[in-house]
Amino acid sequence: MKAKNLLLFLLVITITACRKQAEQPVLKSIISSDKPVLKLKDMIVNRLPSPYYHFDYNDSGYITKAAFASGLSFYHLTYTDKKVSEMAMNKDVPFDTKKDKMEYDYDHDNLTGIRVIDKNGVLYRKCLLTYFPSKQLQKLEWDVKVSNTAFATEMILEFSYYADGNLERIKYTSSPTNSQTLSHYEDKYENYDDKLNADGFSLLHINPYFLNLILLPSVHLQMNNPRHMTHTGDGDNYTIDYSYTYDAQARPLTKSGDFAYTNGTNAGLHVDLLTTFSYYD
Repeated sequence: MKAKNLLLFLLVITITACRKQAEQPVLKSIISSDKPVLKLKDMIVNRLPSPYYHFDYNDSGYITKAAFASGLSFYHLTYTDKKVSEMAMNKDVPFDTKKDKMEYDYDHDNLTGIRVIDKNGVLYRKCLLTYFPSKQLQKLEWDVKVSNTAFATEMILEFSYYADGNLERIKYTSSPTNSQTLSHYEDKYENYDDKLNADGFSLLHINPYFLNLILLPSVHLQMNNPRHMTHTGDGDNYTIDYSYTYDAQARPLTKSGDFAYTNGTNAGLHVDLLTTFSYYD
């Protein structure tokens, strides 16, 4: 009887070890590679320039080009060891004078900083990133050049997560640089579904018509899709209740939102939101 129990124990250990070995390459590919989980093609946001985001990929599934706001800006991506090393803005638009270049800095596999360099080679903005021991993004700080030798903090984003790894909230601090005023606000996300998320990258594109798009394909803020968001702090406060439709592969096709102001002169006003997604096979 003891021999049978020992055999059963060894069998369980062997199966568990095999499962762990099978899971490790997948986990490693998510952490050490910037290959997106979903090959998003277009993201169309109602009442905004269309498509709001568009992506092209190479044969290996890595993003090679991203476009924002119906081509208002284009970004070409370069990789080193399967990690984004540079995003060049509008390099194929000869008449455009805004040709920033975002250079990515790493400490081993962790992206620690992004340097924004203008067409004359001048560093004028930088992004600093720190992580929790779990490798989840903890803080993202934008600094802007305010003199020939000095930078000042422009915006700080602080992140917290649920036990399942999905984003719980982002706390924002906007600093009084470039004539802006100091402000604090936060977004809280709740009631996630169990389907893959397609638009979490956009949470890092704050002030989209003012700050450059940055892509962190290996950083997964939202693995799934939140059904409720609450925005509180300085200025307008509001809630959004989301609902989704999905394709046969459980990818989001539509994201509908009931946006409701909760303070100020617009308190009680509701606005319908709609985002649609398309993908490459």
